[in-house]
Amino acid sequence: MKGLILAAALAALCASGPAAAQKFKFSPPATAFTATGPGTVTKGTDRIACTEKVKMRTNAKGRLKITSVTFSGASNCPQAGGLPWVVRGAGFNDAFIHNFSITSSLGACSTRRFPIFLSGGTMIWSFSFPDCGDSFAASLPTSPTLSLVPK
Repeated sequence: MKGLILAAALAALCASGPAAAQKFKFSPPATAFTATGPGTVTKGTDRIACTEKVKMRTNAKGRLKITSVTFSGASNCPQAGGLPWVVRGAGFNDAFIHNFSITSSLGACSTRRFPIFLSGGTMIWSFSFPDCGDSFAASLPTSPTLSLVPK
């Protein structure tokens, strides 16, 4: 009997593992968003501080696509490449931008999965690129407020 109870407990534990993880979607659906805030590219002691403006849209199913990214404030601000960017893998407060790419006077950097965090309607971008040695960080309040909700 103890063996049967142990087997049932192990089966329940396995069912609650990664395969049973909660999935999330962006909200509200079918909405256009903007996000503007400071964005910084750093390589060693060199730093480019700019203002970043992002335009994005959710579809009816709560999937997010970034359609425009512009930088201003300095002559050497980065430029975004490969737009639009699809955002996938939404979790409780995070997701990934796929095929993220920027080019600045500090170099060209890209990654297949650029992590983003979403907290209180603010997108937080922070990543060190292994291909070019640069790092990129931004804090971008969204309007209207973008959030993640359970599917």
